[in-house]
Amino acid sequence: MMNKKRLIPKLRFAGFDDEWKCISLSDISKIKDGTHASHKIVDDGVYLLSSKDVFNGKIHISDDSQQISHEDYNKLHKKYKIENGDVLLTIIGSTCRTAVIKDYNNEYTFRSSVAIIKTSENPYFLETYFNTPIFIKDFKKRINVTAYESISLRDLSKINVNLPSIKEQQKISNFILKIDNKIEILEKKCKAYVDFKKYLIQQIFAQKLRFKDENSNFSENWEQLQLKDIISLNGGYAFKSELFKEEGMPIVRISNISSNNSVILDDLVYYDKLDNDSDFIIKKGELIIAMSGATTGKVAVYDLEHESYINQRVGLFKKTSPKLYYPFLVQYTLSNSFKRELQKTLVAGAQPNISKKEIESFKINLPQYEEQKKIADFLSDLDLKINTIKKQNSKISMFKKSLLQQMFV
Repeated sequence: MMNKKRLIPKLRFAGFDDEWKCISLSDISKIKDGTHASHKIVDDGVYLLSSKDVFNGKIHISDDSQQISHEDYNKLHKKYKIENGDVLLTIIGSTCRTAVIKDYNNEYTFRSSVAIIKTSENPYFLETYFNTPIFIKDFKKRINVTAYESISLRDLSKINVNLPSIKEQQKISNFILKIDNKIEILEKKCKAYVDFKKYLIQQIFAQKLRFKDENSNFSENWEQLQLKDIISLNGGYAFKSELFKEEGMPIVRISNISSNNSVILDDLVYYDKLDNDSDFIIKKGELIIAMSGATTGKVAVYDLEHESYINQRVGLFKKTSPKLYYPFLVQYTLSNSFKRELQKTLVAGAQPNISKKEIESFKINLPQYEEQKKIADFLSDLDLKINTIKKQNSKISMFKKSLLQQMFV
């Protein structure tokens, strides 16, 4: 007869050595979902939220969140109330997202895509447990996949959870909450820098904000040019997918250009080194653009130390004029000026793609070289601060992920 596995986590706080207990969710909770009914939408009422509004451990109310009347809300909650400490778990669509109700003031309710769980255990511990690999694996096994993912309340209630004593739950949840608070502080700090930079870019490229040179303000008018006057857009090479390898020269494809202006490195493919390849090699600090597909017009700066190839329909900006300070071009592509030029071209075409000729015809207002340098270096310093905060946040998030694997069974 096999020995039963003992429910003891790898990592624990001092003073706790009791085995955890395994119990079904239904035995420690009352589980209900939100409304299944159709409701009249009003302009001034109570917000009716769904699974898309629960993410990153929080409830998000946006400008386009729908509202129902106070009368409908009161009818819905005649027999049950939403209360502080209720645990939310999304069960339809974007599943397995969580939050705990705090500071509730009858300002929102939920559709049936959200389960509302009232527990006799520590709600913050339970919400954290819902984010562990152990729970997620069991949750995903029970999902029904039709047009969208869903799990029934009946199946949800059968999932087992492993619990320590209330005292240990409190200790664990308080510790995780401190980490979450640190992550939230960094996220807010990052957003503040990002918003500040967006504001500066629009002010600078509208020439409402000018920098000073060593003697006084820059006062020369910016020169209106086309991109072809200062750069050439090199196209990528038509690599054969059947010859992709697991090592060799990396290839940056359209799919590697993300919507947040970075190069995704997780799914790079590789190729044998080619002869006469200088036209489609990309080096650190160079700017690329997606020329077709869902991310058409998205730009990114290549940030790897080693060179890579660019695939077809990836455009590479190559400097051709001494007038241009290349980092200024990078910042220009993040401005509304560039986005307007891009939008005019994409609206005129039936397909989501753009040509070398079209991009090179974009207008750009170019200041003197020294002013370009002042602008680009200042904005690049902000980018450095933003990236430093993102790395700090990523490091803490990875630490939390490790804890969820070791502190729970």
